[in-house]
Amino acid sequence: MKLRKFLSGIFYSIGDAFDSAKVSPRRGTPPGAYPTDAKNELTPYTRSELVRRARYLEKNSGHIRGTLRDMKVYGIGDGIRPNAKSPNSDWNRNAEEYFRSWSRKCDVTNRFSFREVQGLVSRAIDVDGEIFAVKTYDAQKRPKIQVLETHRLAGECREEGAQSGIKFGRFGEPLFYYFKSSDDAPIRKIPAYAVLHIFEPERASCIRAFPGIQHSILDVLDRNEILSLEKHKVKLISDIARIITSENSNIDDSDFSINSENCEIRETNPRDIEKKFGGKSFRLNPGEKIEAFESNIPSPTFSGFLAELQRSGSLGVLPYEFAVDPSSVGGAGVRLILSKAQRYIDDRGRTLDERLNYPVWMFVIGHAIKTGELENQTGWHKVAWTHPKRATVDAGREEQQQRLNVEAGLKTLENAYSELGLDFEDEMQTRASNARHIMRLAGIADSEPIPLWMLYKPQGSQVITVDSGHTEA
Repeated sequence: MKLRKFLSGIFYSIGDAFDSAKVSPRRGTPPGAYPTDAKNELTPYTRSELVRRARYLEKNSGHIRGTLRDMKVYGIGDGIRPNAKSPNSDWNRNAEEYFRSWSRKCDVTNRFSFREVQGLVSRAIDVDGEIFAVKTYDAQKRPKIQVLETHRLAGECREEGAQSGIKFGRFGEPLFYYFKSSDDAPIRKIPAYAVLHIFEPERASCIRAFPGIQHSILDVLDRNEILSLEKHKVKLISDIARIITSENSNIDDSDFSINSENCEIRETNPRDIEKKFGGKSFRLNPGEKIEAFESNIPSPTFSGFLAELQRSGSLGVLPYEFAVDPSSVGGAGVRLILSKAQRYIDDRGRTLDERLNYPVWMFVIGHAIKTGELENQTGWHKVAWTHPKRATVDAGREEQQQRLNVEAGLKTLENAYSELGLDFEDEMQTRASNARHIMRLAGIADSEPIPLWMLYKPQGSQVITVDSGHTEA
């Protein structure tokens, strides 16, 4: 008996070691599925419903549209541009120019530039959760990409080993994707090496992604419905213009008529009042009265409730204060919010670099080398990407600090230019061309080397002298 109590005490203490796992009558059990793979939680129906509602908010919610627009403007800007990093600088310039020329009409429909494709991809990650870019060729055998939205991937496929429109191998690697060119078109089987599946994975077991704004769909819908009902109520109250009362308890429309024979007006017809002055006139019997419903909304509590619903729409995408209302924070809070927003934007940029930009560079430049349009160069696959200028609220202070960091050697010129959305090599080439032009105007021959200070740290107080064929500063 004692042994039984001892063992039961051990199991009781082990099973209830975590308070959050205990069942309490004073606390409801949170709804949700028991732990399982993400692919089992996100069924085709669930994905389709989430995408349907997210696309509705994209079209009808100004808050959602503004947040998506900010992510595109700050994260994509004028485009994420490549910087070839092979040892041959001349080849790097040729490769960048080739890619820039290809980028003008990069998709198979010839409708979008690569910058626009980057914007479409960034927007789709938030609204649809994922998007696909298929590497293909046009009729002239030139490399192109075909952008396919998430609803084009066939959710149901009966082939063995396929799930959610993707066929997986022995170790869980994608082998084929099953796409539909239109709703009633036959399914096309495309090898995985030709498909770029662009999304932000949140779990190791996920094979498809859900909309980035799915957690706030219900909150934003509720807020829109509440505001719609409040606007309708205000319109109804504003539509009541006047009330007519009469001592006669038997009132009908015949009491308010006009004698057409002698043109005598017996009474004023309420319909005539409405025609002249607008609004609606109500006729009440003696003892009756009409009272308009007076709402205490908006109140501070109600306004805070709506703000909390709206705040939910920004969480997980961009900070609410950055996307909607920056006036609610000040001083150090503004810098914190801006830094947090920039981290979100940088993270999105890295996702695009890894899942879109770098594979496309390999595809396009590799094709150019194969066809002889570019020379084969050691390190041709090495490339960095220049992102738009970072957002800031203290441009002057940060630029001064950046100059001090560069001079102290704490930051390289390449990093400094990258934060400004510029390419280091391009800017130095431009500076060298400008310096050579200045030297020509000063009568210095092109055979003379450009002084280092004109490239690294130009100063107007420097004087160039030519002595025995040498230029000194």
